[in-house]
Amino acid sequence: MRKIIKSVSVVDNLLIIDLSELGHTVLFLKKNNKFTLIPTNNVYNKMIELESGTYQLFSDEKKAVQYGLKDLWSRFILNSNNGIKITKDKLGNTWIKKEVYTSINRNYIFKTNIKNIEILKDKIIIEGISNFPVNNSIRIDQRSFSISFSKKGATYKKMFSLDKVTPKGKWRVELPLTNLKDINPNRYEINIFEDIDGDLFGSSPYYKFDGSKELTISNEASEMKFRGNDKGRLICDVIKYKETIENFEIKRLNNNDIIITLKESDFDKGTFVLKNKFFSLELPFKKNNGNVDIQLQHNKIKAYLLENNNNKFNLIYSVDGKNIEMKFGKVQQNIPEVIDNKMLFYISVGAKTNQIRYKKIKVLRNIKKVKFKTNKLIVQGNIIGLNTDIRQIPVSLSIVNRNTNKSVDNPISEFKKGFFFAIPHKTNLAEQIYNSFEISISLEYLIKNLKEGIWDFYIKFGNKKTDKYRKKMGFAFYDYKKDLVLDEIQYNNNILKASITPKGNLKIKTEKVYEKKELSVNKKQIWLVGERPDTAQENGLIFFRYILNNKKQITPYYIINEDSEDIANFSYKELKNVIFMDTERHYNVALQADAFIGTHDIEYFVPYSIDKINTEAKKIFLQHGVMGRKRAEYHKYYYKHPFDMVVVSSDEEKKMFEKEFKYHPHEITVAGLPRFDSLFKKMNNNTVGKEKYILVMPTWREWINFSQPFSQSEYFKKFRDLITNKRLQGILRDKKIKLLFYPHYRMQPYLHHFLQLENDVLKIVELGKITVQNLLVDAELLITDYSSVSFDMNFMGKPVIFYHFDEKRFFESGILRPIKETFIGDICQEEDLIVNSIESYIDNDFKEKKEIKESKKQVIKYNDNQNSERIYQAIFDAKRHQNIEWKYESGKRKIRTSLSYFVKYTPIFYIYNFLKNIKKE
Repeated sequence: MRKIIKSVSVVDNLLIIDLSELGHTVLFLKKNNKFTLIPTNNVYNKMIELESGTYQLFSDEKKAVQYGLKDLWSRFILNSNNGIKITKDKLGNTWIKKEVYTSINRNYIFKTNIKNIEILKDKIIIEGISNFPVNNSIRIDQRSFSISFSKKGATYKKMFSLDKVTPKGKWRVELPLTNLKDINPNRYEINIFEDIDGDLFGSSPYYKFDGSKELTISNEASEMKFRGNDKGRLICDVIKYKETIENFEIKRLNNNDIIITLKESDFDKGTFVLKNKFFSLELPFKKNNGNVDIQLQHNKIKAYLLENNNNKFNLIYSVDGKNIEMKFGKVQQNIPEVIDNKMLFYISVGAKTNQIRYKKIKVLRNIKKVKFKTNKLIVQGNIIGLNTDIRQIPVSLSIVNRNTNKSVDNPISEFKKGFFFAIPHKTNLAEQIYNSFEISISLEYLIKNLKEGIWDFYIKFGNKKTDKYRKKMGFAFYDYKKDLVLDEIQYNNNILKASITPKGNLKIKTEKVYEKKELSVNKKQIWLVGERPDTAQENGLIFFRYILNNKKQITPYYIINEDSEDIANFSYKELKNVIFMDTERHYNVALQADAFIGTHDIEYFVPYSIDKINTEAKKIFLQHGVMGRKRAEYHKYYYKHPFDMVVVSSDEEKKMFEKEFKYHPHEITVAGLPRFDSLFKKMNNNTVGKEKYILVMPTWREWINFSQPFSQSEYFKKFRDLITNKRLQGILRDKKIKLLFYPHYRMQPYLHHFLQLENDVLKIVELGKITVQNLLVDAELLITDYSSVSFDMNFMGKPVIFYHFDEKRFFESGILRPIKETFIGDICQEEDLIVNSIESYIDNDFKEKKEIKESKKQVIKYNDNQNSERIYQAIFDAKRHQNIEWKYESGKRKIRTSLSYFVKYTPIFYIYNFLKNIKKE
């Protein structure tokens, strides 16, 4: 007896096939003469596992199962990617089609016909019928059906729920026009969807229009046209009302308001709205001699402009219940405008988008000449704003005292035609021709209003009545040298020196002038020593002290600010050779010095430009620490007069200076740091009976700023968690060892976050309470991240643990030497590993590991107290810098820098980049 399929259903992940005959039945699927067994207890999973294709259904006698379902065919959704369609052939046999769904074909798995579209005054009624997938487990009125409007290829869909769906698949939806008014102009596909467990299964409906090609409906904003495409499927075209304006003008009034004038216009009975998807603002307007003037109130939208990238707006005219989008028929000249002192925009009406646009202006600037002449400062240069004419906005050269923030604004009254350093692409050249300016400013006026200090130069846009935007004024082509003076002049009791900052901007430094006095006849050499202007703590102080006490043939002077707290570090005897910065004595001694010896740039403690001092004086770079970690600006290229001698601590560091900083071997001496001499003496002192402690001393992160609370920074959290680690504090408590946390000096404003963590084993050491060297000498172990104080511990043979939780970011601009060569100790990325390492060192009585003893020779060659003596001897052997090769390389670098800037804003930029990439490959 042939079996007949009676019903099929999917319930709780089970596919149930009910046949006419009761009892146990085995089913087979046949494809290409191959039979596949379907276990009756696992039909659902078996169907999912099948390949896509069409199968005939057979019973256990290998006889075809007849089709006995009511509908011609039925579809069942198994899951989001699988389904089956059951149908019959001409002989009445049952066939099962296994379907595999994708994100594309899932939209077209069933069919829909539109029966009727009715357009009423306030709504659209659409009726249709769909052969939805069979779902016996949920009532039809509990299933989720919808109609959607979507742009072709877009993922976003505007969805509306179907109101009534019958078991036969008939449905109806009413769409209020208010729900359709926000649909933007475009062509939309219309689909019917069912939401099944979060996935949309749909169809594209067919509709046959009787007697007309389309149905049109209008509301106050747009027209909607329903029609069939070439395949008979229903689509909808949405068309906004637009009015093309050919005769208009955008201009700035004397009161700095910006208006759009619609000439000979009768648009004066409605309202104007500036609008985009996220913002709407009604604009005031008035009738003016037959024209309509619309005021652009950009101050009311400045908050939106500063926070959003979408700066395009439509101008909508509303009248008699209709919203008409104004379409501008020509490109209008761009108007520059300052928004909230933060950004410079240009306002454009028309262009390709027929919209009102606020677009940020890229400002290019170049100083051609800076010159002091008698009693004036003369600055010549160029300013250009891409895609706009900056002459339409007030422009001035603003000079600001860096220390006091006092400023003077000098209006640029005229821009002349002039050759520019770059020809911007995609811009109106006519607007860029007038870019050259020259301004002359009285020196007496500048000194009177700005006082002494360092003056920075800015280009300022806007005036006192409007918002102001400023950008630093500098050079497009420059060869930055720390000690380069562009021009200088002595005016009354002041010397003014013009120079360049590292980023190519202009600055002027003013200094007092003192009458030159000869020192008492003295055959001794004069050596000036210094660190930073406000410090006397380490290499500079110790070397000065060594020369003063041991080398009678030399007269050393230490240069420091008069208000520095470090003056307390000098003895009464030493104070006789301490000279305060910018005093008359300082100026006169500097002119007669035979050597300048500094831990940083000698400009920190030399009052005059190098060209003004003794041309035979030697310049010695004593260094702050061992170089080899973060890149520093001590390359030879950065000096017009490079150091005559550089002090390093190992042969590897010397090689690094030759390779990275381009100094010659004879200009580098391996002597060691003077502060190591002091360490050598102190580390041999008897420490029996002293309380043992571990020192935690991190360096700073330049990226920490006010944009995020310090307490939320990774930096704070990592060190807070480390010093409060319960397992660590338990170990220290058991071993009677303290943990001292010494914060970086730039962490002082946030010190309270750490002070509240103190307890019986954790102590926070405030800045200045104990010297760093004394802390290191008495510490058993140092925990740091990237600080160079680790070398001091290496010198003393004490262990160091490095916490490198952000190594990649810290060295994102590069590292001078390999990590393992410059970080001599245990390197850990995780807190638990640090605690394990601390525990291991405690158990081994803080002994330095054997492999560390060998590897530290790469950073410290000498382990004695003769470093200062070796430096002293080397200074006498040092020769004044006469490196012709350096001058040649420096010249090449200047040309290379200038070329890269020149092409940056021109079509040549693409060719230049292309050639660079070929060279790299």
